[in-house]
Amino acid sequence: YAMLLLLATYGMRAGQLCALCLNDINWRQNLLRIPGAKGGREVVMPLQAAVGEAIVDYLKRGRPVGWPFRQVFLRIRPPIGPLHGVLTNIIKPYARKAGVEIPSFGSHAWRHACATRMLEGGQSLKTIRDVLGHESIETTFIYTKVDLPALRQAALEWPEATR
Repeated sequence: YAMLLLLATYGMRAGQLCALCLNDINWRQNLLRIPGAKGGREVVMPLQAAVGEAIVDYLKRGRPVGWPFRQVFLRIRPPIGPLHGVLTNIIKPYARKAGVEIPSFGSHAWRHACATRMLEGGQSLKTIRDVLGHESIETTFIYTKVDLPALRQAALEWPEATR
């Protein structure tokens, strides 16, 4: 559940979720440091209350005690240690249990949904770029194709053609 909330709330990539360490969470200031990925920048975001509660619940009830790893999420089956790579097989059963039915359960689908929700909520492309950790606004443009009515409002008038 904590993984799903992190993916849906912050649009994290799988690698960022796997790399998330215990010291990336500043409980006193309610901040979450999201590691940079794919040449992107690290991002510091407010730790949403529901996300923090889910992480605490996982740390108390789901994460093995006494293991020397700093990563938040760990494999409990061999090879024991930090998660790596594709999370689809981990996420899919829990997402279905929560009633989520989407064509793909990969982290990119959650990332895209997060950006789409932000765009529909009126957030600027710059804000979305900053949250997703993109270096360039052009990378963020892929998310604009989903909100055609908003794009039509932003479009400039096309000049009359002259011969």
